[in-house]
Amino acid sequence: MKFLKKNWGWILITLSIFVIGGLVIDVIKANKQYKRDIKTLDNDIA
Repeated sequence: MKFLKKNWGWILITLSIFVIGGLVIDVIKANKQYKRDIKTLDNDIA
């Protein structure tokens, strides 16, 4: 348990980086999908 106590801060930082990174990637993917949907909508209307 000494290892965990000593490195708890690093574990938390690493986890939060992974979580934030995952969220950012999700947002970017959703954004691309959203733009693609808008383009197809424009084509359908036109």
